[in-house]
Amino acid sequence: MPWSGDTTEAVDETEQTSRIPLNPGEKAHVQVDVTNTTDRARVEVLATLSDTDDTYDVTPIFEFRVEPGDDPISFIVFGIFAFVVAIENDEDSSSQTVETDITWRTDGVNLSP
Repeated sequence: MPWSGDTTEAVDETEQTSRIPLNPGEKAHVQVDVTNTTDRARVEVLATLSDTDDTYDVTPIFEFRVEPGDDPISFIVFGIFAFVVAIENDEDSSSQTVETDITWRTDGVNLSP
């Protein structure tokens, strides 16, 4: 499966990727690279059970803090209907823009009867 991706910027608000749906049994490999920043970034994975709107859970299923200069983080998402990756500047007093490159691909598995 080819890689998909988003470049996102976040200052005070949370920015997020487009919706990433998963088939039953399908997994997504996600990689987040924080670039051009001096501030720590918060990376959250938010899930939804809805196929009709973009309402996501308030509590993330994964949450990471990425320090400036860290290597890209990589993780697997599975067992949910759809998700987004949200990025936020994790520094309370900063207006520095956090730039990220987010890529993902799914394995194409579908266990639907």
